[in-house]
Amino acid sequence: MTMQQQERGCLPLTNCFATVPQDRWYAVERFGKYSHMLGPGLAFAGPDCCGCCLSFRSITSRVEQNTVNVQTKTKDNVFVTCRVAVQQSVRPENAYD
Repeated sequence: MTMQQQERGCLPLTNCFATVPQDRWYAVERFGKYSHMLGPGLAFAGPDCCGCCLSFRSITSRVEQNTVNVQTKTKDNVFVTCRVAVQQSVRPENAYD
C-alpha cells in the first residue's frame, strides 16, 4: 500500500472544494508547490480555475508497519536472525515542502 496518491476535488472542473475521507489528510499543492494540509471532512482549498491551479495528494493517517528479517553477527562470531518491525504514521503538523 502506498503512503500517498493523487486526488481530485469534489466539483467537476474545479478543485476549490474537497471531501477528505476520515482516514486521510490531503496535501494541497498550488502550481506544484506545497501549500497546506486539509483535515477530514468538507474543506475549501482555495480559488481554482478549471482544475489547473490546485492539486491534492492524499496521505493516510493510519499507522503502517514494515516488518524486516535482519541477520547480524555478534561479538563471538555467531549469526543471529532477528525480526524487526517499524511502525510509522504521518503527523500533519510537521508536514512541509
